[in-house]
Amino acid sequence: MRSAPEPVLIHQDPALSIAAMARDDRAEDGRGMLLRRLGAGAADFARDADGVPMLLGDSRAVSVSHTEELLVVALCEEGPVGVDAEPLDRRFDAGLFEEYALSPLEREALPRFERVLGLGRREVVLTLWALKESWTKAARVPLVPRSTSFELDDAGRWRKAGSAARFGNFVSCGHIVAYCVIPAAETPGESTRC
Repeated sequence: MRSAPEPVLIHQDPALSIAAMARDDRAEDGRGMLLRRLGAGAADFARDADGVPMLLGDSRAVSVSHTEELLVVALCEEGPVGVDAEPLDRRFDAGLFEEYALSPLEREALPRFERVLGLGRREVVLTLWALKESWTKAARVPLVPRSTSFELDDAGRWRKAGSAARFGNFVSCGHIVAYCVIPAAETPGESTRC
C-alpha cells in the first residue's frame, strides 16, 4: 500500500515560501500538512468576509491554489501574496485562449517571451494566465485578463506596469506555478488596480 503524499518545499526566499503536494484522498488535511511544512503548524486556516484565505495566529499572508493533481500553499511576510498553478497538460484551444486571456501587447510579445524564457508558446501562455491569477489573488481585484498586461525583461523577470509587485514563475510537479507578492507599502488602490 502506498503512503500518503508528502509536502515538498518548491520555492523559498527570505520573505516567501511555497510548498506543494499531490492531491490524494489519503491525505486527510493537505492544506494543514502544507502549512506545517512551511512552519505555520499552529496557525488555523480561515477565510475573511470576502473569502480571501488568512491564517489565524500568524501574521503572514497566505494564498492557496489547486488543480485536480496538485495543492499549492504560499506564505509571505512581505505583503499580500497570490499563487496559481496550471497543469502543463491543460487542454485548450490556443488561438481562442490567447485572444481571451492575453492583452494585445502580450500577444505581440509572445515570440520574445518564448525566447527569453526558453519555453514553448503553450507554456508561456499558461505562465501568463497563472501570473494574472496570482495577481488578482494578491491585489484582491477581479480577473480581467486582457486588461492586465505583463512585461518581461531580458533577465526573465516579470513586471506589471504601475506596480512594485514582485512576480515569479517556475515549473514544478508537472505544473506552471506563478506567484505575486505586493509589498505592504503598496496599498491596494490605484497602483494595484488592473
